[in-house]
Amino acid sequence: MLIIGAIRMIQNNLSKILGKRQLKITKVNQDTGISRTTITSLYYNRAKGINFDTLSTLCEYLDITPNELLNFTEERENKAIGKRIKAIRLSLGLTGKEFGHLIDNASSGVVANWENGVNKPNVERLRRIAEIGLMTVDELIGEGKREMDNITFRGYLLEHLHDKGYRYIIKDEFEEIYAIENLQNGAVGKFVKWLTSFSYLFKDIEPEGHLNIAVELGLFDWSTVPDNTPVLVRNNVTEPWEYRHFYKYSAESDYPFICYIDGKTSYTVKSIQSIVKYDNWAFCKLAEEGE
Repeated sequence: MLIIGAIRMIQNNLSKILGKRQLKITKVNQDTGISRTTITSLYYNRAKGINFDTLSTLCEYLDITPNELLNFTEERENKAIGKRIKAIRLSLGLTGKEFGHLIDNASSGVVANWENGVNKPNVERLRRIAEIGLMTVDELIGEGKREMDNITFRGYLLEHLHDKGYRYIIKDEFEEIYAIENLQNGAVGKFVKWLTSFSYLFKDIEPEGHLNIAVELGLFDWSTVPDNTPVLVRNNVTEPWEYRHFYKYSAESDYPFICYIDGKTSYTVKSIQSIVKYDNWAFCKLAEEGE
């Protein structure tokens, strides 16, 4: 069972929605099969969280998105802003240190505090982050609404899946969405078939494609990447990606991703005459099949 949220962190609008539609708890129970106890607990915002199967069923029954059903309490708003800031940084392919340089030379520790919801940037820094993220400050901070945006909800979903041992989101040829443990031998491991109810969150995944959850969340451990793994690299966010084979990761360097030069591998690099057999890069991502 996957639970989203905790008491005081995430609340819901079920009572308002049922009230507007003049739907009784008994009717929802009869139509959906969700227990009366569960519906009542959600209705009065006494639930500690919500099972994703329950969330999916309610959303389908009421013809709404999870974003419309769930909202934030005060203590969660900084985390919501933090997730948007992190999404902006990751979309630019920047480290916390590099992103901070663009925001009034904020340190990587300050950026980490923003992203983790410890605190939020001041007005000037919010304005700068919004500018870099091609959005308004109101959009960045969610002013005027308490609903979850798609980026934030997608983050919550991926965090919980990762905590439960899932590592990839895949989309099959019929555009069904699943969460799986690994990609060996195709789609194997535990499936979460109800994830298709949240397919609107994963429009960026092509049919028969996949998403690495750890990479999306910024949790990827490059020290575990095998030698010769195909990767894409660059030293500036304005540069095109270049194809390389991964050698190792050096956390102490400003250019921590070390690869074999000119697309060579550990086998073919032995044949070149040059003393230099590796090059260092600032940014790196795993190459998808065919890239």
